[in-house]
Amino acid sequence: MSDQSTPALDATRYYVYGSVYGNAALHVLDRATGATIADIADPFSSTSDYDMFSATMLGNMHDAIAFSGGGFSGHAASSSEQYESRVLVSYDLSLMDIGWRSANAYLTHPALANGVVYAAGNAPATLDAMSEADGHVRWSWTPPAGDSSFHRNIVVTRNLVFVSTDQNVYAIDLTTHQAVWHYPKAGMLAISGDGLLLITTGATVSDGNLVAIRLQQAAARDLTRLRRGANPRCRCRPCRQRPAAWRRTSRRFAGAARLPRWRRPGWTDTRARS
Repeated sequence: MSDQSTPALDATRYYVYGSVYGNAALHVLDRATGATIADIADPFSSTSDYDMFSATMLGNMHDAIAFSGGGFSGHAASSSEQYESRVLVSYDLSLMDIGWRSANAYLTHPALANGVVYAAGNAPATLDAMSEADGHVRWSWTPPAGDSSFHRNIVVTRNLVFVSTDQNVYAIDLTTHQAVWHYPKAGMLAISGDGLLLITTGATVSDGNLVAIRLQQAAARDLTRLRRGANPRCRCRPCRQRPAAWRRTSRRFAGAARLPRWRRPGWTDTRARS
């Protein structure tokens, strides 16, 4: 079995892409016994490299998605990036057969969320958002001038997709498909459970540094503004998005701030009275 291939697991099985004696396939094994349930051959693989540089993803359509073929980095370290761009293949786990393959080849390790597969390639440099169902490209994003290529991996949140070029890490809004933030370092990406964006810096090989960025700070500021009521004179996004009636209400609450607490709108006077 090839190395540098990360399996995916569900309740009863695990799924790993690899090459055995030069035959690339998605291997389906029983979690309890390790017995082989199925080997779904990959007809698109053009390499039989020992290293895979691949991590299988399980989707919501009883499918598994993985790179086709192996990779080679020239470094004896898992922190390095492979040279090869490869197509993605979706495996139908109900039929134990091939579902689809991507039209384009990609370098970055992909991400899967809410029925969309995100991957970036460099011929040309484009981040693609593909349908999990059939692999067609729904939308694409191209980096600005000065960023020549994509690298490393992709991570997705509920509203943003993060991707690294050779120069920067970008956050792309999933609604507008535009970059809304960037950090001037390239690197491998991860998001911690407490809202930290972690960047192991280095476009193709780690330089030994780790950057941690608190993602929730902006969200916390927006939430604070919403709780206080929008300022009708403020042009920030949260305030502009509040309905006009809410903005008028916020004026009433702002004026009421000078009143005793028990007389302010929204407060109930619970003091005992004779």
